[in-house]
Amino acid sequence: MPFHPLLLGIYPLLALLVSNISEIDIAKGTRSVWITLGLILLVWLVLLLVFRNWGKAALGASLVLLVFFAQAHVQPYYWVVVLLAAALFVWLFFWQDERVASVNVALNVAGIVLVALAIYQLSTFERAPDETAAPLSTPPVNVEATIVDEVVSKPDVYLFILDAYPRADFLAQEFGYDNQPFVDALEAMGLYVGQCSQSNYLNTRLTLSSMYNMQYVDELTAEMEPPAERLEDLDPFIQSNTVRATFEELGYDILAFEMGNVWAEWRDADQFIFLNDQEYLDFYSALVSDQLLGTGVGELLFGLDMNDFEWFLVQTTALKYLFDTIDTQSAATLDEDFVQMMLKYQLVRFVFDEIRNVPDIPGPKFTLIHILLPHHPYPFTADGGLLLSYEDEDQAFVDQIAYLNSQMVPTIEHLMATSEQEPIIIVMGDHGVAPPGSGGGSSDILNVYNLPDGGEDLLYPTISPINTFRLIFSHYFGLDVDLLDDRSFVSGQSTPLDFIEVENSRSDCNIRFP
Repeated sequence: MPFHPLLLGIYPLLALLVSNISEIDIAKGTRSVWITLGLILLVWLVLLLVFRNWGKAALGASLVLLVFFAQAHVQPYYWVVVLLAAALFVWLFFWQDERVASVNVALNVAGIVLVALAIYQLSTFERAPDETAAPLSTPPVNVEATIVDEVVSKPDVYLFILDAYPRADFLAQEFGYDNQPFVDALEAMGLYVGQCSQSNYLNTRLTLSSMYNMQYVDELTAEMEPPAERLEDLDPFIQSNTVRATFEELGYDILAFEMGNVWAEWRDADQFIFLNDQEYLDFYSALVSDQLLGTGVGELLFGLDMNDFEWFLVQTTALKYLFDTIDTQSAATLDEDFVQMMLKYQLVRFVFDEIRNVPDIPGPKFTLIHILLPHHPYPFTADGGLLLSYEDEDQAFVDQIAYLNSQMVPTIEHLMATSEQEPIIIVMGDHGVAPPGSGGGSSDILNVYNLPDGGEDLLYPTISPINTFRLIFSHYFGLDVDLLDDRSFVSGQSTPLDFIEVENSRSDCNIRFP
């Protein structure tokens, strides 16, 4: 009995999940699997009426699947594949039962192998954090019960990570953008801006795993078995980390906002604040009326309330050609960048709206707000409008800076004005951005602190993320942690954990603490 159409039908979905496993929640593929299985059965039954033979109908169904899912993989020869599949489809009418049976057996075996391999890869990824988290069992901070009892003042702590937000002097030199008014506004509120701050690494995973555990990555991964080789191997140190565990032991509730990358989100926080599906759908419905001019295809696509994985899946199938029925301007927006921009546009606005409610939540709180701006793609105009397309990428980048600035100043003012006790606030870039026309990177980052009750006196121009929480835990909670040398490292894409140390980009900043 042939069953390969079911296996070969869900394999492309599983393969897409595997290839994006560190970026997408696996659960987002569930609906696609069930819909695909239902459509496969429907096609199979229709072909059974055509061939009046289960075996030939199964082969025909698998041919249809090949045509449907091959679009993204065989460009620019897709129509050649369509013609060859059509010819083979006609040839099926003349196949003898013996050939039909043998080919079905071969495809059954192929389907089993492919699906089993994909499921194994998915399940292995899910188990990886448990296998690699052992080094975290001996964190560098020992929070003794006596110290916890003695801690009377527990201000709320806000960590804003603005992805790829550079230092002001870098923006002026490389982009010709004057960010000093933003710096002046922060300093006028009493915040400290690190004039020489650099990230410790040029990659988000490296920076977060290091900062959250207050150790450099080579030391953090020294005891891992097998040794860490990929950036994804650091994910357990982002999800289960020393900073979070220490705040929990100090009696803090952990709040975290959705940010768009599953591996960097703390979904098991005491409160995980995420964008409501209906709000997302309402936004897309509005977009349909404004941008797709009420076309039937556009309303159908948006009316399905597809999540980001389903949008990506559509882009790999023959459904992509439905977009050609929409006018050229709209069709240009319906690609992967479009999906990313729309999600980011709505999500960032949601975060800035919701963060204002956090001070009203009772009890001490550590709140993680990771915003994927000014990192590409660029969905905002400088005044907060929707940027659907742009010709000047550098200008689009600084527009994201301008928008962020317009939101961060009133947000910080609100948090400081409505908190019962003046909060600790950190606003930082996790890494810099490559200069225009450069294929490299930069470690020059925005690094801003509001440290009340004498904390500001301990800050210094070159402070980097690895020392942020060492300083906070030592000063505010009496924990025995010393500051480390502030160092910055670069590494290659093929060897991301082989590091080369670099000096500060400003010669007048090449000083080490103390």
